[in-house]
Amino acid sequence: MRMRERALALLVVSASLASCGYATFSSPQFDAVRGLFPKETGVDLEGLAWTLRWAGEAQPVLPVVVKDQFVFTHRSGVQVTFDGWQVTRVAGLLGREVLTLRLDDGGGLSIESGARQLFEGPCSPWQRGPAGYEQRCEGLGPNEIALDEAGNISRLSFTIHPEYGALVLER
Repeated sequence: MRMRERALALLVVSASLASCGYATFSSPQFDAVRGLFPKETGVDLEGLAWTLRWAGEAQPVLPVVVKDQFVFTHRSGVQVTFDGWQVTRVAGLLGREVLTLRLDDGGGLSIESGARQLFEGPCSPWQRGPAGYEQRCEGLGPNEIALDEAGNISRLSFTIHPEYGALVLER
C-alpha cells in the first residue's frame, strides 16, 4: 500500500474504534516489552509521602525533583513547587487557578494568579531560629522552614494566597 492509502485505512479504523467505549490494541512486541517490567514496583512510597494541609483539608503528596526544584504532587492534580527557600508555584488547590509566587532580589514578594496580582509587598530576609528558618512578609503570615535534629527539612509553612491561611507541608 502506498502511504496515502495506509493513512486513509488508519483513519477509517480509528473512526470505527472511536465509537467503541473501550478498545485495546495488542502486539507481540509490546507484550514482550511489558513483560520485562515488574508487576509490582516493590517501592514503599508511603515512607516518602508528606502531608499537605491547606484550607482545612489534608492529603498525602510525594516530592519529586524537577530541574533543581521539588514538586510536591498528588494524583488529584495538586502541585506545590519549592525551590529550596520559597514556594514558587501552586496548582490544583483553587480549581484551575495557578498561583505564581516571586521574590525579587530586593525582598519584594508578588503573588499572581494568571495576569491578576493578588499580593505585593516587602519581605524580610530569612532568619535562623531554634527550629529552622523564618521569613516575614508585610501583610501576610510568617513563612517557616522547620528542620529536624539531623538538619533535614521536616516542615514547610508558606502563605500562598492573602485570603487563606498557610499551606503546610510536613513529614
